[in-house]
Amino acid sequence: MHPDQESWDDERMAALFASANHQAVPPDDAMLKRLREESAEVFASEFPKQPTTSTRRHRMFVLAMRGLAATVAAAVLFGGWLHFSGGPADTAMALDRVLAKVGEADTLKLEITQGDESRKAWAKQPGRLRIDNPDGTYTIAHGDRAWLVDEEANRASSEDSSYFPDEKAGVDLLALVDLGDVKREAFKAKGAAKRVEHEGRACELHTFAGPAEATRLLVEALVDAKTQQLCYLEAMTVRDGKTESIGKVSVLAIDEPVDEALFVVGDTLTEDGRIGKVTDVQGIVSVKPVMARRFTPLAGHILLKPGDWVRTDVRGANAVAMRLVKSADVTLGPGTLVEVTKPNKLRVHSGELKVAVLGKAPIELVRPDGKTEKVKAKKVFRVDDEKLATLEKDPLWLQGFEGTIAHDSIGSLVAKVEGRNVPLTVGYHKVTVDVRDQIARTVIEESFVNHTDSRLEGIFYFPLPQDASISGFAMLIGDKLTEADLVEK
Repeated sequence: MHPDQESWDDERMAALFASANHQAVPPDDAMLKRLREESAEVFASEFPKQPTTSTRRHRMFVLAMRGLAATVAAAVLFGGWLHFSGGPADTAMALDRVLAKVGEADTLKLEITQGDESRKAWAKQPGRLRIDNPDGTYTIAHGDRAWLVDEEANRASSEDSSYFPDEKAGVDLLALVDLGDVKREAFKAKGAAKRVEHEGRACELHTFAGPAEATRLLVEALVDAKTQQLCYLEAMTVRDGKTESIGKVSVLAIDEPVDEALFVVGDTLTEDGRIGKVTDVQGIVSVKPVMARRFTPLAGHILLKPGDWVRTDVRGANAVAMRLVKSADVTLGPGTLVEVTKPNKLRVHSGELKVAVLGKAPIELVRPDGKTEKVKAKKVFRVDDEKLATLEKDPLWLQGFEGTIAHDSIGSLVAKVEGRNVPLTVGYHKVTVDVRDQIARTVIEESFVNHTDSRLEGIFYFPLPQDASISGFAMLIGDKLTEADLVEK
């Protein structure tokens, strides 16, 4: 077809638009006709028609129309390609730029996925991070230090942190998926971003290749096209032609309120997991460590771990003093059994005990019936009918244990009540000391109360200093004083 023929333009435009039929919506005939008419009017106003029409002017008009048609066709093709082909949304973008936008946020709520395991995480400026693990443990990071916390074991072990190489830049998301020493600056963009749709939003998908020594390492970053905020970041490896995910960090929320308590490492947590220690022992005291089957006599000052059981013998003036980590001083009397569960929590099964709270935080006592009581000051308790009864006065065993002179010690009368050895309550206690020729003669008078309706038999125990000896013993039965015969040990 010759270019001077009148139908040449229409044929060329039809062929040009036909190439875009598989990419875009077919052009509207009415729109094309209107564009031709408007272009002809503009051309005629700029170049008025002469009385005589030459071939040269006719060809200039034809060429102008061809150029205008080509421009319109290119615009339609380009717009249709952008809308329907899912082509590039932007030029190549550095990974550091993608992550810098996230680092500007005051708070972040994240989800870390590695394999079948999912963990929640929170980040807050400046330089604070918390990651909750499925097993109940969690990690808290402050700048260049991190603590792995196991509250059940009362343990908080610290180590160097790589989550905040630069606190001003926010948390390093690549460190959350454990890429080792590979830094985000080492990743290079692989071409322009692709326009995709994610959860109903228009997004840009950026792909980055790792450094030369890690060419099989890839990172994908999905960015919201409108806000330019990161939706997720995923690190992958390519092995045998297959792509495997190393880890994925999804951004769940940005700049939402986050509780400050999430980033606090409890002051009762310890590196070795201890929740307290024994500070003083009198008489027979035993301990059963967690998972152990037997009680072991307690000798000296030992550390207490979560789940340890402490027991004092019912026979004699037995007592033990414990210091719970930054929480309270606890003293157990004769015949007492407790389970030390946490630095601020005890399970009381039997006996008497004194609790003196050291700080402002209360101590929680679990009664034999499972109910709890909170103690905020100094109190003395006795287990009575599955409940904890508060004693108005310090019992004599406590006075003797905390006393500093010999006559503060008292004896105990242990009787069998309903098949159990029970120390009877001391009703009267009087001590008289007479010193002659550097020898102290001490006379102790004690009475014991039988709260039952039946006659009881028991064994009397009395603690003696190492350099003391017994010169006589008598018991008042009714109005009759019956003396005992002393025999060799």
